[in-house]
Amino acid sequence: MNSTSITNPKTEAITHSIRNMKENFYDDSLDLTRIAESANLSPWHFNRVFKQMVGIPPKKYLMALRLLESKKLLLESDWTSTDICFEVGYNSLGTFTSKFSKEVAVSPNNFRKKKDNKSSSFEGISYGEGCYGSVQGQIIVPENFSGTIFLGAFTSALPSGIPSSCCVINTDSNTEFLLQDLPIGNYYIFAAGFNHQVLAESILASQTFLRARYFNSIQITKKQRISLEYGLKLRSKQETDPPLLASLPHIYEKIIEIMKDSNFEETKVLSS
Repeated sequence: MNSTSITNPKTEAITHSIRNMKENFYDDSLDLTRIAESANLSPWHFNRVFKQMVGIPPKKYLMALRLLESKKLLLESDWTSTDICFEVGYNSLGTFTSKFSKEVAVSPNNFRKKKDNKSSSFEGISYGEGCYGSVQGQIIVPENFSGTIFLGAFTSALPSGIPSSCCVINTDSNTEFLLQDLPIGNYYIFAAGFNHQVLAESILASQTFLRARYFNSIQITKKQRISLEYGLKLRSKQETDPPLLASLPHIYEKIIEIMKDSNFEETKVLSS
């Protein structure tokens, strides 16, 4: 996995631009030109360097910040969706609702309805949307970790929406994983690990989880099983990490519903 020294000027410029976005995401006039100026780079060069370093374009990162804040406001305030829409930098309720529903995998109103659920329990599960390729690898957990790990294969470098394949594992040690039934296409592998203490506090909008990603995209071209070249090591959040937008409890419930509707075999559900 690529790593960049914090003393690298490009790293400092991108980090500074991210801080600027976090401070000003609510400004609906904030655009690529202004963000690039904060990094003292031309828009074209900034867009290329940002995507290379962070994994997604700055415009998408800005969207993620706005939707993350909207998740918090839905849970912590009694503001209407319209109020929240304008507060986080959108000037169209329709656009806000559409983006939220797509990236979080649930509508703003349905997301809010779950806010009183402060604890969640997840059984082991494995799901894939089509019978084709699979990806296997190892997840490496820190010392004293005991909790639930969500692994997903997404078609975007931003972990949002419903993954094409996912598995949920309850573990207290390093473990193997399998993401199965992936259709032909390119995928990005992400992992989110929640210690039981964090899990009990609510994971609806929390970003205090451990995370890992496979730096390169995975290409499924035929019926095959791909083994990752290195393990996914769960780590704390870094400043350049984009937010996890997908609402994991809602994704879990939707996957269960899909599996029931599709009459999945019992072997698809793994014991925890």
